[in-house]
Amino acid sequence: MTQPTGPGQNPGPSNQVNSANNNSQAFANYGRNQRVRITTNTTQPHPRRVWAWIALVGLLVADVGYSMYGQSAYTGVSEDSGDLTRALIFFVLVIITGIVLRVCVRDVKQRWF
Repeated sequence: MTQPTGPGQNPGPSNQVNSANNNSQAFANYGRNQRVRITTNTTQPHPRRVWAWIALVGLLVADVGYSMYGQSAYTGVSEDSGDLTRALIFFVLVIITGIVLRVCVRDVKQRWF
């Protein structure tokens, strides 16, 4: 004579499959063949740095334009003619362009490599 199935009794061979997503719980507490699959998504999408690409294009245009202006306004006179100021402004523009270029290179590495 077989016993009726009830709470706490195993009705026979069963396959229980549990799956959980990130930040959720899976409970497996009965049956013989159990498989628990927990999926965690550790790779988060990288932030799009569109602002950096737009700034890089603008800075490159400003670098080229200011370089042309600096070359055309060069006097070669040793007195205070503004040559040193223009050169200093150009070097600051190049340094800022290098910083933004570094952000763009990091963006490329995160997207494709």
